[in-house]
Amino acid sequence: MRKNILLLLTTVAMSVLFAGCANKKAYTINGQISAPEFDGLTVYLTALENEEFIDSAVVADGRFTIKGETETPRMAVLTASDPEKGIGCQSIFVLEHGKIAIDLITDSLSGTPLNDQLYNTITVNDEMAQYRQQMEEYYRQYVAAETPEARKAAEANYDQTEAKAKALTVELSRQMYTNNQDNVLGAYALHMMVENDGITFDSLDALLAKAAPAIAEYAPLREARTRLFHLDNTSVGKKYSDLQGINFATGKKTNLSNMISGKQITLLDFWASWCGPCRREISENLVPLYAKYKDKGLNIIGIDVNDDIKKHKAAVDDLGIAYPQFIDTTSNAVSTYAVQGIPQIMLLDKEGTILARDLRGTAIEEAIVEALKK
Repeated sequence: MRKNILLLLTTVAMSVLFAGCANKKAYTINGQISAPEFDGLTVYLTALENEEFIDSAVVADGRFTIKGETETPRMAVLTASDPEKGIGCQSIFVLEHGKIAIDLITDSLSGTPLNDQLYNTITVNDEMAQYRQQMEEYYRQYVAAETPEARKAAEANYDQTEAKAKALTVELSRQMYTNNQDNVLGAYALHMMVENDGITFDSLDALLAKAAPAIAEYAPLREARTRLFHLDNTSVGKKYSDLQGINFATGKKTNLSNMISGKQITLLDFWASWCGPCRREISENLVPLYAKYKDKGLNIIGIDVNDDIKKHKAAVDDLGIAYPQFIDTTSNAVSTYAVQGIPQIMLLDKEGTILARDLRGTAIEEAIVEALKK
């Protein structure tokens, strides 16, 4: 009896000892890519915040495994692609202690507390899935459109659906942030709110001032704060910000302010020769609008944000652009005006106050007409 009791106590003590020695930093990613064309490809694990390489694995029979350790939870991304085959997939998740199950094709995600929450809050939302499907369909219609009218209709439908998707993303991200104000998932959620126009600079600044280190020190969020600052500084009602570059017509260094006249309203078009939507906006709207209103008080300035000068010249000639061109040589235009995508078209009044941003299609002429009336 006594021997059995001692044996039992020893077994219990050893169990407690081994439980205490369990590695609280270890993670195992059991991955799946349920598409045979990915077999043999390498899956790369990188940190979302800075693209730091962490590990990799080769897909075999649609599966892969990655094991490692992490001091604290961090946002990460798994990527597999083959440009020659034209295939690729990517999934964002939380790299944390435990066993993580993830499928890069279906985006299913489970196994650890933060990942369960991420998946159940964002990924499986039926309304969001419907918006994604609609946007894919409208994009196909846009690409396949054979007339400007059909393309504009598809673009309008896409933009309306995207606005709904962004609003829902903000709502879901706000819920996730509320439940994770002390960890990296909260930082990711707050960043999602910023990227989907769901929070102002002042509100974000106030939150970061009192946030936990995991949130306040999250690099993408700090970068987003800087972008929001510039967006606020170049929002409607604010004076335009000056830039340094080259006047394309003269080839000489100049400031943007030297090309803006106090006697005209000015349309600023941030673009590049390689940007298809930029070229269509120029040919279908800006070129004819300049011809129509240049003698009525309109000036247009094209701001080339990222281009080779020879390619820029070829595009100007090909598109028949007659209005002035400003070449951004400092790479500051995009950050100064918080441009997230081109074309970015905005309108200034005669005093240089920003009247509108994000103008596209018919909205451009409507804004011009309204400004000329004033």
